[in-house]
Amino acid sequence: MRRIQAKYAGLLFRQIGSTLSAGLSLVETLNLIGSSIRHPGSRRLISDLKASVESGGLISEALKPWRQSIPEVVPALIGLGEETGNLDSTLLAVSELFDFFHKIRQRVISGLLYPVFILVFGILALPVPVLVTKGIQAYIATVVPAFIMGAVLIIFGSILARLARTDTPFATFISGFLLAIPVTGKITRNLTVARFARVLSMAVSSGTGMIRSLELAAAACGNRVIAANIRKMIPEIQAGRLTLAESLTKSGYFSAIFCQMVAVGERSGDLDHMLDKAEQMFREEALTSVDRALKLLGPIVFIVIAFYLGYQIIQAWGGIYSQYDSLSGM
Repeated sequence: MRRIQAKYAGLLFRQIGSTLSAGLSLVETLNLIGSSIRHPGSRRLISDLKASVESGGLISEALKPWRQSIPEVVPALIGLGEETGNLDSTLLAVSELFDFFHKIRQRVISGLLYPVFILVFGILALPVPVLVTKGIQAYIATVVPAFIMGAVLIIFGSILARLARTDTPFATFISGFLLAIPVTGKITRNLTVARFARVLSMAVSSGTGMIRSLELAAAACGNRVIAANIRKMIPEIQAGRLTLAESLTKSGYFSAIFCQMVAVGERSGDLDHMLDKAEQMFREEALTSVDRALKLLGPIVFIVIAFYLGYQIIQAWGGIYSQYDSLSGM
């Protein structure tokens, strides 16, 4: 199975785009980068790209077997770059997409470290009275189920995340559910708008027609509910009944400020530039929302542990008093 992390995919596409913009041919670029690359996933990917190009194929075709780690919209965008002769700039723009995915992942991981540490410490430390009063076997019997439950939750979450990326009604349900929850809803909406704006800007600036650009942006936005809503806009825009800004406003999923920026871009004929500005704004807002949500986890975990500790203390004192009463009654 072909897999590569977003961090390394972004770096590889940036290297290819930068080298192409320096004037080297595609074959020369791939040979040059392939000779110096060390990461196994990147080396496998560059090997597939070289094999495709040397046999007369396209980079976009070579990326299709990598769909487990490279979203389907990426080959489509790179295919547009190949068609329009803007492969170097397209690859640089795609690398920024992967950088964004990596940045979100790193923010989440770093933000979860402290809450997870507090949770593990609590699981190990809170049953210490059991260790003192009842011995090591009772302590292990208390601690192990908590870790088993944690492992089950992690496995369950991984399965849900994998199912959410499939083309099924369940994935659509998950997308709608994430939008409905107050905290994740804002983050999901901002991330979706940022990705939509970025890909739409890339497609429009490459000379792609609006309808095809919207189809690509819908596929790349990352939320199936909003993507389906975007696709519903296309017939009205194609027929000229509504502008893009009016369709986005009508959908109810895009904020007023985003729709206003799109309207200004349409009137001025500088839509791709306005979309770039909107993407930057909503990307930063999404990252800020992620940081705020993760900062709340630490205090929440601490409060839960404090309540559990209080419960354990009450139980311990209850046991002591029961023993005292039993001894007093003898």
